[in-house]
Amino acid sequence: MTKILDEPERVRVLCLSRLFSGLKSALAADKWEPAGVPAICRLIEGLAADREVDLQTVFCLKEPDTRFTQVSRRTLAPIGERIVLPYQTWFGLCRR
Repeated sequence: MTKILDEPERVRVLCLSRLFSGLKSALAADKWEPAGVPAICRLIEGLAADREVDLQTVFCLKEPDTRFTQVSRRTLAPIGERIVLPYQTWFGLCRR
C-alpha cells in the first residue's frame, strides 16, 4: 500500500476514565452535555478535535447503575466514539 506523503500519520490515543456522576445522565441520553469534571471533559474534547489524533474513549462504572447494564458503544459529537463498560464485581469476572 502506498502512503500519501502530504497526509500526517495519526496518533492513536486511548482515554480510559471512570464514568463520573456529572457525565452519567448525559451519556445515558447519548448526548455530550457534561456537568462537572471540566478537566477530563476539555481533555477529551481537545483530543477529539485534533486531526492528528485517532481517539478512543472508554468510561468504566465504579458502582452498579441501571442505565448502564451492558457494554455500550456509540459515536457522539464532538468526542467521537465512546465505550461505556458497566460495573462488574471481581467475583463476576471469575465465574465460569
